Amino acid sequence: MSERDTPETDAFYDALYAPNVPEDLRRAVDAQEREYARRLERQRDELADALAQQRRMYDALRRIARGYQTPDQLRRGSEKQYGLDYTEALEYAYENMQQDAKNAIKGLRRPRSEGPKP
Repeated sequence: MSERDTPETDAFYDALYAPNVPEDLRRAVDAQEREYARRLERQRDELADALAQQRRMYDALRRIARGYQTPDQLRRGSEKQYGLDYTEALEYAYENMQQDAKNAIKGLRRPRSEGPKP
């Protein structure tokens, strides 16, 4: 049930569209409804963007935290697994981590530290 389907809103709209209600009042209410719908759509889009950014950062942090070998694992297996000596494998891993982090924050601004304004 939408917010417009309640008995109170039904009564409101019945009264609004009664024959004795001036047309300019109806237009004003319709304009307010359209503005309210635009605001809700903007807020929904902003929330969807924020959630997408949060998911992207979470995924990158998870990849960095769990997806890379430890230095000891690289030391033991980099030659056999990648054909690289330890220092070269460590260098590539570090560069990949940096790239994951850059991709996660691409297009983002640093949030204000004092929080939202009232």
